[in-house]
Amino acid sequence: MQIIYIDCTAGISGGALLGALVGLGLDGERLIEELRQEMAASFDLTFSLSFQKITRRAAIQTSLNFPEDRQTLAAGDFVKTFFPMKSIDGTLSSFCQKVLQQILTARSRLEGLPLEELAVCKIEAIKMLIIAGGVFTALGQMAFPRIVAAPLPLTLSPWEDAGEEALVLELAQGATVSRTYNPDVFVTPMGVSILTLITGEYGALPGMRLGKTGYGAANDGGKGGGVRVLGGAALVEEEPSIGSTEKIMVIETGIDDMNPEFFPYIIEQLLANGALDAFLIPVYMKKGRPANLLKVLCKKTRLEEVLQIIFKESTTLGVRLHEETRRVLHRSFFKVPTPYGEVTVKAGFAGSGTEPLQLAPEFEDCKKAALKTGTPVKKVYGAAQRSALERIKDFTGEGRD
Repeated sequence: MQIIYIDCTAGISGGALLGALVGLGLDGERLIEELRQEMAASFDLTFSLSFQKITRRAAIQTSLNFPEDRQTLAAGDFVKTFFPMKSIDGTLSSFCQKVLQQILTARSRLEGLPLEELAVCKIEAIKMLIIAGGVFTALGQMAFPRIVAAPLPLTLSPWEDAGEEALVLELAQGATVSRTYNPDVFVTPMGVSILTLITGEYGALPGMRLGKTGYGAANDGGKGGGVRVLGGAALVEEEPSIGSTEKIMVIETGIDDMNPEFFPYIIEQLLANGALDAFLIPVYMKKGRPANLLKVLCKKTRLEEVLQIIFKESTTLGVRLHEETRRVLHRSFFKVPTPYGEVTVKAGFAGSGTEPLQLAPEFEDCKKAALKTGTPVKKVYGAAQRSALERIKDFTGEGRD
């Protein structure tokens, strides 16, 4: 799978993003030609190298020129003129319309006016649509790869000086953002609108086999603002030969001042509320005091529930947390008949279609059968294991996780 990472830590604008995508090695002339065929407007779009003074690096500058025309229209009239028919999802027209709609809707909320009554500069609106269409066309030439972006940098100016920043904040809803104190960072409404439409995935640079890097220049007179885009192939993780791997949280805390009779109850509560495992390890703490190390494993999604139980039911004042990778067999549960009643058996498989590596009757079922029939529990356990071995082929594939 192809992947691109949009590094917008220095800012984001539609033109800079488009330039960075072209910088990945796209044919700029072909992109312009495709765009001319799609857009119902004549325009002069060029891509050229611009030397950045601060970064001392060349970046692609996107230039878009029109005859001077500052005609102002009501937003409703402009939309009806430029998009007379409903656009089909997944097309360039649909994408451009979404960008325009996002920006107009955000302005409507901020200005307290119905969307149709907003005033728009016709030329500026068309420029915005052409840049948005250019980004869509560029992504189309790359077969619409997976896109990950760095968090959007926000300066958060005082309210009275916010200006365009208020519109940026409206458009950034749902995106991951971060505070920046760099006064040279640039973030434009169109850049944010385009970014939020092409990705919902934000964070650190994902693992990839790096191909090309593209640099797009901002319209800041060559000071150095711009967007960096890294393109490559996503790393394919090899399937493990035995079982599967997963990430889990490990929580541990040493306890030396609690009635030990409470530990079984705490462990029962932990296992009943999302813990994958919970156990105690005898340890010696400072000053030679004997204690117990409570260790709990859980998935990240259940971490808060597990922590609540630990703090509520134990005497600890703090815990240690870290993430680990574990390897587990694929598991399946099924019932087998025995002379003493049905018993649930857990089977562990290396992979699909393989023979089980582990067969373990559930002890609680064996215990109930033993108590009911007056049979030694080890005899019930052995009978269940033999029955499972005889019938395993009838059950493989059922309930596998």
